[in-house]
Amino acid sequence: MNNATTPPNRTVRSRVVATLNRFLDRVITHVIALLGFVFFYVFCRGYIINKTTLDKVVADNNRFIIAMNHVSYLDWIVVWAIFRYRYQRRIIFLAKDKLFRHPIWGALMRHAQCVRVSDDGRSILNNADKARLGDHIIGIFPEGKRSRDGHLQELRSGVAVLAKKHNLPILPLGLNGFYEAWQPNAKYPSPHPMHVVVGDLIDSYGNIRQMLDTVQDQLSLVSTSTLDISNVTSAFIDVDKTLTDTSIADLLFYVKKRTLSPVRYRLWYLKVAMLAPVLRLLDKVYRPLVQVIVYQMYAGIPQSTLKQHARDYYSSTMRSKVYPETAAIIDQLTKQGAAITLVSTNLDVTLGNLASDYEVELRAIDLRYLQCLPLLKKLKYLSQFKDTVMQQEATPSSLAIGDSKYDKPLFEKCTWSILKASSSIDRRLAGLVHQVM
Repeated sequence: MNNATTPPNRTVRSRVVATLNRFLDRVITHVIALLGFVFFYVFCRGYIINKTTLDKVVADNNRFIIAMNHVSYLDWIVVWAIFRYRYQRRIIFLAKDKLFRHPIWGALMRHAQCVRVSDDGRSILNNADKARLGDHIIGIFPEGKRSRDGHLQELRSGVAVLAKKHNLPILPLGLNGFYEAWQPNAKYPSPHPMHVVVGDLIDSYGNIRQMLDTVQDQLSLVSTSTLDISNVTSAFIDVDKTLTDTSIADLLFYVKKRTLSPVRYRLWYLKVAMLAPVLRLLDKVYRPLVQVIVYQMYAGIPQSTLKQHARDYYSSTMRSKVYPETAAIIDQLTKQGAAITLVSTNLDVTLGNLASDYEVELRAIDLRYLQCLPLLKKLKYLSQFKDTVMQQEATPSSLAIGDSKYDKPLFEKCTWSILKASSSIDRRLAGLVHQVM
């Protein structure tokens, strides 16, 4: 006669196995999500355009749908990680059943509490999942599959049906640079400038067709790689390594060489060369400290002397180091009447002639004001300088151009951006960019 009860040792074993599986799922998920997070922000210099819109939507809404273009395996990992680690909010993604059977993706899907949908994308397989959809942030790729060429495909109706059924607003996110970072034929991702563009929240509920058309239009806008530059009304442009190949120390070397005797200049140069490795290391950790050290070396140089040498330095050196691609964008924006502001933590005395030559505004560091501040206030002033400028001056339909993570305040406040990735503006352009050349 068969015993209908489960042996105790088998029950204990099952519980141990289930607990171990959940633990492994959790570990695998966080390891891969953290790798995706670091890959996006560090290796790909990722940033969010219209971040203030995203901040407001997350703060004001406990439940909404995120609709994204789908171009790579990185898409949902990076978005899940951004919300998990930056906003402390969980997203429930809709994922095809076949992905749950994959040894790696399956662990990620299970721990992230993804909702299983049929492989044709037409139905949700678990009734319990249906019940929790209306109470969470939902992530969905309305195209139903990855794009093989990086372009947005026609959307399926599921996103509009889901929004209407649960009375949820839809937030479009454009994932740009993700396709280039992990193309369909590549086994592994490779660093490429990436960014997420936040669209306008769609909270009006017409019929399904109207809603779907609105989402399609929004995703087409935020996931495009081109920009009609005629729409730009203002621009905020970093200078060093963006408009011209210069740095905060260049004028200092120029002045010292012309005010010191050859022997004294060589001794001074040797001292700076010995300090250079330390400065490079500090620059990786906290750039404002390096700037304070360099600007301290300007102490003792009369302002009149500095201005005169700045004019000579611009005429003899800086003007020839201007990047023609960035200059071409400035020329085009000037012709159409856009307001242009150069934003830099270099000195205003160094960049003043450049700004005057291009007839644009300049927001840079006032050396006399900086030298009057105590050390901690100097560091705060330099570290928050670009943030402060953008809080005061950012406008709709604005364009940002920069070359590094230190230009994030420009990128986050402006509507469009160009990330200059090399000695000339990268033709792959990590932003909503118009190739003007």
